[in-house]
Amino acid sequence: MSRVSRGLKRVGLRHALVLAGGLMIGGVAQADSHEVSDDARQTLDGLLEQVEQRLMIAPDVAKAKWNSGAPINVPERETQILDRVVVEARQQGVDEDLAHSFFQDQFDASKTVQQQLHQQWQQESRPPFDSPPDLASDIRPRLDVLTPQMIQSLSEFQALESNHATQQYFKEQVADAIAEADYPQALDIALQALRAH
Repeated sequence: MSRVSRGLKRVGLRHALVLAGGLMIGGVAQADSHEVSDDARQTLDGLLEQVEQRLMIAPDVAKAKWNSGAPINVPERETQILDRVVVEARQQGVDEDLAHSFFQDQFDASKTVQQQLHQQWQQESRPPFDSPPDLASDIRPRLDVLTPQMIQSLSEFQALESNHATQQYFKEQVADAIAEADYPQALDIALQALRAH
């Protein structure tokens, strides 16, 4: 069952309980003021999916760097990319601090996966991979497509009305995602700024 389906099932059960509790006014069921809206669920689920998609690219980055011998941590390039992405996010109305923290978390999460894999391959005396993905032609175009989508979702996330139901829904979705992740520690890192917000 997908995360969206789980969310819909959870909210559907909550709505059924509200109706069963007799919260009716004038014979018409009133929307629970603490119920998570469809828009909020779509925003939260979508952003989580994008974070997971980005993290799934990290093993390919690790393979490319394993073959080339390129370092995992390249602070100068990371700073250049981060500065550019933060400017793009600010133009979309995203708070600069949130954008900076969020995308820094994505970089840190990716490096966590890469370091974990490189340590494993070192212990295995792993030879170079046959036909690994190319950073310039294979991997970066995928990131370039995903980044503006994440900025848009981050803008929508920032605009969500914060209430207990939304916070609880997001907390549950994050817990589910981390529990099911191939790299739970990395995903936990990737979601830090969102949880803090």
